[in-house]
Formats: sequence, structure tokens, C-alpha cells
Amino acid sequence: MKIIILLGVVTAVVGYSYDDARINGDFVPLDTNNDGYLTLDEVFTKFLADDENGNCKVSLREFADGLRPGNYSQDIIRAAYEFYDKLDGTAHGFLDPFTILHLFKLLDDDNNQKVSLGEHLKAVREIIQISAHDAGVTR
Repeated sequence: MKIIILLGVVTAVVGYSYDDARINGDFVPLDTNNDGYLTLDEVFTKFLADDENGNCKVSLREFADGLRPGNYSQDIIRAAYEFYDKLDGTAHGFLDPFTILHLFKLLDDDNNQKVSLGEHLKAVREIIQISAHDAGVTR
């Protein structure tokens, strides 16, 4: 679930900090039809692209490979991955399609089956804070 959202979502973690411009920069490539919203299909497409071996499971390595190179501490990457892994209530050691579904529900604050940039910004900020805290990163 190296979304970003996935998987994509944690891609806003740059040097333990973030800003709205970086989060927006991560949102735009996920919005493949350029309508200003992310759909479950768009998020799932990113998941499938990140699943390098096609086993419908994204490992920590696959997750890390999907992030912008050189911009993330290993502690933050691991903490974000573990946060996503636990979204369905169980830590499996991998991200799967159920993880994507839970992530999408987390992002879709108004439950309208699409995620606006505003919803994405809000969720990413919260995920970054939780991941940084879990990794013991202080700002």
C-alpha cells in the first residue's frame, strides 16, 4: 500500500516536514483523470503499480521504492508503512487490497466515494504526525 497515498499519502513526508505544495504535488499524479478527485480505482491502480512482483501484497521494500528517492528517513518510511499495515486492525507485514480500501475510507471524509484535495491534505497531515510520533521523530 505504498500509496499514497498510498500509498502516495506518505510521499509528502520530506525531511520530517511537509507543506501543502508538496502534498498537492503528490495528489496530482494520483488523479489520473485530472478531475480534482481521487477515486478508489485511481488509488488501487497506484497500489497495483507499486506491487512489483504482482502478488497483490506490497512489501516494505516495494512501499519505499514507490516514494521519491532520497527524501525520506527510514524511520518515517517504516512508521508510515506500519500505520497503513494496521488500518484493517491487524498487522500482517504487508499491504493488500483491503488496506487500500481502509485507506480510501480514511481519506474520504465525507463518504462520497471520492477524495478531494482538501480531504487528502487533511489526512496526509494527520498520517505524517502519527507516523513521526510513532517513529520518535520530534520537530
